[in-house]
Amino acid sequence: MKLQHPTPPGGSRLAARLRRRALAPLVLALATGCAGGESDANPPAEDASTESLTRSLVTTPPETLPGEQIDFPGLGYDFGDPEATLRIAELSDFGCGFCRQFHQQTFPVLQEEYIDAGTVLWKYIPIVTGMFPHGDLSALAGECAGEQDDFEGMMVRLFEDQRTWKDSGDPMPHFMGYAAELGLNSEQFESCIAEERPGDRIADGGRAARALGLRGTPSFLINGFPVQGALPTQLFRDILDNELEALAEAAGSGG
Repeated sequence: MKLQHPTPPGGSRLAARLRRRALAPLVLALATGCAGGESDANPPAEDASTESLTRSLVTTPPETLPGEQIDFPGLGYDFGDPEATLRIAELSDFGCGFCRQFHQQTFPVLQEEYIDAGTVLWKYIPIVTGMFPHGDLSALAGECAGEQDDFEGMMVRLFEDQRTWKDSGDPMPHFMGYAAELGLNSEQFESCIAEERPGDRIADGGRAARALGLRGTPSFLINGFPVQGALPTQLFRDILDNELEALAEAAGSGG
């Protein structure tokens, strides 16, 4: 897999400096996520004070990321305008409780205010951390729904019903039920999972996360800046607004 990090249209050193400045005030922000060795306890409510959360923002600029750069175009599924200035890649495990919290509380707001508005292109990359029951099968279920052009529908159902399929001895009947709800071809969906047809894509997503040093889920790359944890909705808004402002300033400066 060739590794090349995604950059915004018209990206430049000036834009990178401005993005660092935009995110600098948020370095002390606090976030939560599912990390290695942590139990899968229920995440705190959205109104939990940021002071009570674990500090996990990383602001290393893209030009100094360790190792090879990462090529994301072939991974995951895109939401939004391909020409959007602000690009975000999310690496997430369907079994992660904090990922569920993010997708039930924060993502719908960001989707309405930024993705549907055409200012953000969002890429969801399913990964398997090995921390959660049936995480591998749930990633296959998402990717196999994507094979029939409905990754988003399956993503929503997997998070909505996460506790049910995680606690099940056999999650496949649940996954088959979601596929039927979404109107997918059941035989194709089942054979896709049985044959693990998307296995290489899922493995590449995991390698991408490791190459970037991302140790927990959900993790985000915001125009190249790694941000880890299920940030509260307003804090995520602040990051995006600061980033968009910095990119607009860079464009106005001819960078």
